[in-house]
Amino acid sequence: MSTEPDFLQGVFHLLGDPPQRPEPAELWRETEAVVGCALPEDYKEIIGRYGPARVNGHLYFSTPDSGRWSLREEIPETIRAWADADWEPDEDEITGGDPRTLFGWDGLKFGVEDGLTPLASTDNGVTLFFVPGRPAAGLFVANGDGELLRYDMSFAEWLHRYLSGDDVTGYGGFFYPGPVELRSMPMSPTDREVVWYGSPRD
Repeated sequence: MSTEPDFLQGVFHLLGDPPQRPEPAELWRETEAVVGCALPEDYKEIIGRYGPARVNGHLYFSTPDSGRWSLREEIPETIRAWADADWEPDEDEITGGDPRTLFGWDGLKFGVEDGLTPLASTDNGVTLFFVPGRPAAGLFVANGDGELLRYDMSFAEWLHRYLSGDDVTGYGGFFYPGPVELRSMPMSPTDREVVWYGSPRD
């Protein structure tokens, strides 16, 4: 019997009962066709159940659906913004593995074919990326201060550690006592914001 932590179930526990059933697989296929790559399965499980929502006031979950907060628009827009920014950190600003060296790139690449693809972001400048087709490479976090940090873990593990207050953004941990707070992000001007909380925790 495996003794490895089940981070996906751990995230579900921290976030509590989801407000909706998982988004249909067809929506994810349509989104992946637009962004140009398969997205991580645990990412789709979590985002599809809880998005669109803002988590603990900072982390944003969008949705594979069209309309507002749509990943079909957000991921390509974020890729273009990073690709056009001419952002090239110094060697001492990359922690735990330089993607340029790991993947044989001449420079940092942002894009769905073989570059860093954005998964989520916060309102304090953090952007979370992964590299399609290279799951062993883990995740990369641009923390808004010119640093790029590598984390050898799944999205579910990263999110569980983020919500538990571990330092997975380069800013130190952000632990908020009590249950995780989630706020819905209205899909239309007539929608009202809904606030709910995850399961009780230590």
